Amino acid sequence: AYQCWKKFQRDVETKLAEGGELSSIRGWGSKLPGNVARIALISALYEGGPQITEVDLQSMASAVSIGHCLMPHAVSALNTVRQDTVRIAAENTVNEIHREAPTQVTRRDVMRKNRNLNVEQADRVLWLLEEHGYLARAFEAVKPGRPSLKYNVRPGLA
Repeated sequence: AYQCWKKFQRDVETKLAEGGELSSIRGWGSKLPGNVARIALISALYEGGPQITEVDLQSMASAVSIGHCLMPHAVSALNTVRQDTVRIAAENTVNEIHREAPTQVTRRDVMRKNRNLNVEQADRVLWLLEEHGYLARAFEAVKPGRPSLKYNVRPGLA
């Protein structure tokens, strides 16, 4: 049973790598092998009762099969939620621009107003707003320190 689980765990690790099937949902994917082991234990306890001392191969193989079935569904569902999160954050940002009338917006501004975003999502919000003509990238002279990419708000939007 352990060898069956270990093979599954290595397969998941490969899929979590950059460009892999689970790379877009690493948080969920990294927990999958442990959850599969728990499913196998529950199955073994159901079949053998509380006196079992180890998980049998059949219980593990069934749990691994469930894990494989869950992967594409999780990718689809969690990526859909992420896209909705970006769209909602973009709408919130436009509303904030209307309310506060700033002349420029930064990634930090987007993340402050949408606390649930990570950096990648905030960048997607800015890209989306730039693509739809709400923002235009501001080009500034290079200064010492970490550069902060700024976006000019389209005149008339605020």
